[in-house]
Amino acid sequence: MKQLLTKQSRIIHRWLASCFTVLIFIWIGESIFLPSFFKEGMPAIVSDIPIQNSTISTTPLSFEQAKKAFMEQKPQGIQSFDEVDEIDYFPVLDIYRFKNTKRFFEWHFNARDGEIIKYGFDKNQFIAKQGYLEWLSPWLGRLIKGTLAILTRILGLTGFCLVLLPFFTKIHRKLSSLKITNSANGN
Repeated sequence: MKQLLTKQSRIIHRWLASCFTVLIFIWIGESIFLPSFFKEGMPAIVSDIPIQNSTISTTPLSFEQAKKAFMEQKPQGIQSFDEVDEIDYFPVLDIYRFKNTKRFFEWHFNARDGEIIKYGFDKNQFIAKQGYLEWLSPWLGRLIKGTLAILTRILGLTGFCLVLLPFFTKIHRKLSSLKITNSANGN
């Protein structure tokens, strides 16, 4: 029984590992090639927030003033401010951050002088949310992610069987030989 279980675990483990490898290569390919196709001509933005050395002693712009100044600069990637769905203010840096999370665009905006400091396509968020072919079709992406979760669990289980079953077999043989030795000695 244990040999059959070990043999079947090896077969299952090999096939699932092959499928798992294909899914990982899909993800690696997406993370390398897709961001350049989906950014619509915008530069890629890195996750760090630019530090401003502002010498202007004025007070920071209010939200309404920042919104108006931001839209006057005609930022690339949006047509109206309604498309901005996330707004953050960093008081230590005097920066507003405007985001369009559906299209993964981000702008850093100086809260003192009202200029766009940095803008671009957030490729890290794109890969995190749209990876595994979800950009192609949402149901396909969910199917692949679900399959990957199941494969991971089965690979863990079969790997556990492959590693621990031989160990338990050795322990069982030692215990059996001890019982045989003890019964032969008349204990």
